Amino acid sequence: MFILPSSSYELCRPLFAPLDHHLGPQIVINGSLPGTVLVDDLAAPRAALTWLKHRVYLAGAPDPAFLEMARQVLTETILPAAQAAKRERYLLYHVPAAAEQAAELLHGLGFTQEWRLQLEMRALKVDWRPLLPEKMLLQQVDAWLLRSPRMIGKDALIQALTAEHPSLEDALQREFGYCLIRRRLIIARCLSEYAGQGRCEFGIVTHPDYRKQGLATIVACALVERAQFLGFTRIGWHCWEKNRASSALALKIGFELNQRYPVLTGRI
Repeated sequence: MFILPSSSYELCRPLFAPLDHHLGPQIVINGSLPGTVLVDDLAAPRAALTWLKHRVYLAGAPDPAFLEMARQVLTETILPAAQAAKRERYLLYHVPAAAEQAAELLHGLGFTQEWRLQLEMRALKVDWRPLLPEKMLLQQVDAWLLRSPRMIGKDALIQALTAEHPSLEDALQREFGYCLIRRRLIIARCLSEYAGQGRCEFGIVTHPDYRKQGLATIVACALVERAQFLGFTRIGWHCWEKNRASSALALKIGFELNQRYPVLTGRI
């Protein structure tokens, strides 16, 4: 197993092509986020492994020797880093041809296979403006918001912004988002993830006390508009298949199902 120099990342792009519905590998290969790519051959890779925090991507046709080294990297580097970041679980994504090898990689580490959905925006169906409650403020996520000393929920927002970025400053330069605020409490937020090269994904959270009030619809629709204004042409949405509320919201506002895919997940 070798660390692929960033100048050679294009060599492994074909291996990750079956995972094109995931922006994680693409954003590393494009150089938008710092990452590590491990391969079995520096000149003509047949297998590759890369990760972003707790998300691991296995591609190509890994042989037993590559899997043994990948397991060592997983247990000695990736999982300890995820634990230090207080992640609840790790996720292993794999190309369909490597399903058996992915299971072998995680053998004995306590994983389960679950299903996730990936949806993509086709045409926005909802106007969020009439839905905005009078006593709530829709605020763009920016340095001003994060400097506000009395904003409740700011720490969780910062944690979300820096989840995949080396610093808050880097996150604010690359990502964008909206929050709904009531009396200095952030009650809902929708943030872009892995924004770059005309593509981005969305992550959305609503305060438990304010769920089932249509507030997620407001921030999601506002962010779709923002993304399209900024020139993003592919907007993705990932959720667990069993999270019917999330997929229903995405479908309601104009996303369409693009992929149903398996993921190997383990508790940390």
